[in-house]
Amino acid sequence: MGVQFLATLHMPAMKRPYATGQLYEKSGSYYGRWRTPDGRRLNRRLGAVRAAGQNDGITRAEAERAFRKVQADEATKSRAKAKRRRAVTVDFAANALRERLAIEGARLSYRQNTESMQRVHVSPALGKRRIETVTRQDVERLAWRRALATSWELRARRFGSRHCAAVSPSEQRPFQ
Repeated sequence: MGVQFLATLHMPAMKRPYATGQLYEKSGSYYGRWRTPDGRRLNRRLGAVRAAGQNDGITRAEAERAFRKVQADEATKSRAKAKRRRAVTVDFAANALRERLAIEGARLSYRQNTESMQRVHVSPALGKRRIETVTRQDVERLAWRRALATSWELRARRFGSRHCAAVSPSEQRPFQ
């Protein structure tokens, strides 16, 4: 009959594509392990391993399908969580920035100035808006108003309000 070389060769399983996780057996069950886009590493139990000649449990092919489904479900969940998490207002972001400045050791006077700028200028104009709705034009408009108000106040202090009456800040606003 001869020697059967092909019967003794071990045919390796097909290699999984990069970044799709790994499927493995442990304690009689299939598990899937993968990394999410935000960097977390997840492990999920997929089902019991089917014993040879039995109908209980799942096959490796079924485990692969279940693994892909679990990955897709987790991706949708994490996208929905990220969407909820991203609903941040300008005030919330400014407060978080000021807390970070305190942790990093910024001077007290600088932190007080940032709080004052937020309270007096940023919050009334943009504070309640969601941060993703704020455009570059909104920020430029706010900076322009602040610059005009400052120059108006300085001119009024230096020369008196009668010398500044010709051009008031309301007449100098290019964005409205």
